[in-house]
Amino acid sequence: MLLGDARAGKLAENIVGFSRALRRAGLPIDSARIGLAQQAAALVGISRRQDLYAGLESVLVSRQEDRQVFQELFDAFFRNPEIAKQLMAQLLPSSKAQANPPKRSPRATEALTPPRVATPMQAAREEEIHLDAAMSASDTARLRHADFQSLSASEFLLMERLVREVPLII
Repeated sequence: MLLGDARAGKLAENIVGFSRALRRAGLPIDSARIGLAQQAAALVGISRRQDLYAGLESVLVSRQEDRQVFQELFDAFFRNPEIAKQLMAQLLPSSKAQANPPKRSPRATEALTPPRVATPMQAAREEEIHLDAAMSASDTARLRHADFQSLSASEFLLMERLVREVPLII
């Protein structure tokens, strides 16, 4: 079987975009895992959505806490085209009811937002802030009591970095 979406030939591109979104959401995705995801999709095929889900999950998810984010992003990237048509029909001006977007975790929502293109001025300002940046006590206290499911992707990455810096007493 050749890799690709039967409707548009975009499966490989979707897997790469999906993997990048997972990386933005804080999952440890590298090019080797993206290659494995391509191979898994080629092996399981696209005829059954559950098979594609299981194949991609088996190579892209390595931590239990990442499964929910994977599921939400998978649903966003590989949704049923009939459902997409229904959602588009609801967005037409003749429709009186507004479609409510699905409730997603902050990590998935942040991963689905397109990355900002930084102007040189913004990049310099962010670099200046980054070099100045020790977390304030209130931020640290807030993260200390935060629910991991409610963290955004950037907060989750910051939390992982802080945990790695904690000295272990042996």
